[in-house]
Amino acid sequence: MMAPCFADANLMAVEPGLVFWTIVTFVVLVLLLAKVAWRPILRLVEEREKTIHGSLEAAKRDRSEAQGLLDEHRRLVGEARKEAAEAMKKALADAETARLELVARSRKEAEELLLHARRQLDEDKAKAQAELKGVVVELAIEVATKILGDQLQDQGRQRELLERYVVELPQRQKVSA
Repeated sequence: MMAPCFADANLMAVEPGLVFWTIVTFVVLVLLLAKVAWRPILRLVEEREKTIHGSLEAAKRDRSEAQGLLDEHRRLVGEARKEAAEAMKKALADAETARLELVARSRKEAEELLLHARRQLDEDKAKAQAELKGVVVELAIEVATKILGDQLQDQGRQRELLERYVVELPQRQKVSA
């Protein structure tokens, strides 16, 4: 059951006193809010809007700066790669030049050693031939002395004749060949 005080009330009926007081309360509340709360709320909203706007601008600047730094980084990496490639080419060219110089120096030293060896060989050959000629002359004199006995009294003259004969012997062999 319904309460006795609400039973007679018609909820759809308009009561002028209630409307008046509702309007007065609404107007007072709006004026009070406008004076006390509305301005600080608007000020906070404007400050928040400015902060958001500033943050967006800073983000745009930061993004632009980051893009610039990224482009600069890419450019520097490209230059570093080029420099590294050039340094590698130069190092390879220097190594090749050094190798060629070393090969040339080695060939020159080998040729000098070969020339020195040939000269030494020629000198040793000439010494051996001179010694051999001297020994041949001595042997020839001894043999001739033994064969002929005392007939070879002038050994100096005989030595001279034999030495001349030993020197002429290779030329005679060339002519007969």
